[in-house]
Amino acid sequence: MAYSLGDELKNNNINIQFSHTDFIQVNADLNRKMVEQALDWLAVQSNENVLDLFCGLGNFSLALAQVANKVVGVEGVQAMVDKASLNAKQNGLNNATFYQADLSDPSLSAAVLAKNYNKHHWLGETYNKVLLDPARAGGEQAVKLIVQLEIPTVLYVSCDPETLARDSHILVAQGYEIIKISSLDMFVHTKHIETMVLFEKRQ
Repeated sequence: MAYSLGDELKNNNINIQFSHTDFIQVNADLNRKMVEQALDWLAVQSNENVLDLFCGLGNFSLALAQVANKVVGVEGVQAMVDKASLNAKQNGLNNATFYQADLSDPSLSAAVLAKNYNKHHWLGETYNKVLLDPARAGGEQAVKLIVQLEIPTVLYVSCDPETLARDSHILVAQGYEIIKISSLDMFVHTKHIETMVLFEKRQ
């Protein structure tokens, strides 16, 4: 099975392979609009490196790789990492690399502080922008990691307003400002919404 990000992206068409056990966004039309908005808001340049946390099958990573110098995707489930790597290869994108890591593990931030990148060498790279799209539990430790990595531009995609508020507080307390915010009714006829928030680090 596969889904397409479509021609609306103003880039080459991207096809993402998945199986019935994989998580994907069930609203295909709004997913395409969400990816397009991410590209628009991040405005990634060809010399910039982007980090994609909770990358899944590469839903955002592959679109970002079409415009970035390099994209690094990180996901907790190795099977998803393998499929994201396969999707990048099948779409002819050799500048997207994927790694497995538990993004709820505080030792990742500790490794950055200690400059110990032996286990996760992607932590030692420099990133201009980061996108994170966590599950409903949010990305508290991932946000703390972003602060440690000193990434100036953050796009947070959230499906839970409560954990988004918690994690946004961390970023704001560390000198980030909310630049843009929007909501998408990804889950029609339910109480759930998808929210995108763009942060920039104050100079």
